[in-house]
Amino acid sequence: MSQADWIGYEEALTRVLATYPDIKASIVDGPYAELLHELRHGLLDVIVGALRFPPPTDDITQRLLFDDPLSIVVRPGHPVLAGTMPGAAALAALDWIVPREGTPARAEFVAFFDAHGVIPPRRIVECSSLVTTRGLLLRSDRAALLSALQVRHEIETGTLAALPAPLPGTERAIGLTVRADWKPTVAQQHFLEVIEQTARAQTAAHPP
Repeated sequence: MSQADWIGYEEALTRVLATYPDIKASIVDGPYAELLHELRHGLLDVIVGALRFPPPTDDITQRLLFDDPLSIVVRPGHPVLAGTMPGAAALAALDWIVPREGTPARAEFVAFFDAHGVIPPRRIVECSSLVTTRGLLLRSDRAALLSALQVRHEIETGTLAALPAPLPGTERAIGLTVRADWKPTVAQQHFLEVIEQTARAQTAAHPP
């Protein structure tokens, strides 16, 4: 199993392990292209994360869990938190931590500025590690475009802060990707059902 972009899989996996304590669960993180390669060759069974449209190959199946807008996340006390929501030009003037090229989040980041006729920020750090992104945010005035769900704990405890509203037009489809001919075991099918239940409950509690 792979995970990315959403922490809800942790709750789902914990519930499945409570029912099937003897199963072996392997969690792999990495670039989407590598995960997809491993999925297609049977080294992974499920990718949990941002879906791709159109699907990159015809031998996979994607199942939508929810749509997730991206938020501007900064350190507490960051100047951007004062006043009203900044416009595209003001956001372009910030230093940023951004996802790698080729990811849906990076495409949404660029598309936001393009839609407003503003040159996308050039003072950027590309980073796919959430741990490193947190560290950079806390040590600088950089901003990051993240799912608020990814850093919900940090926001609730005041370690990080997010602007009140998500960035318009940055919704990503989060879901499951499996091989089209994959036949899940009983435990794997239970995991799929539980993760879908978790996603529905989360959407009801925190609508986009």
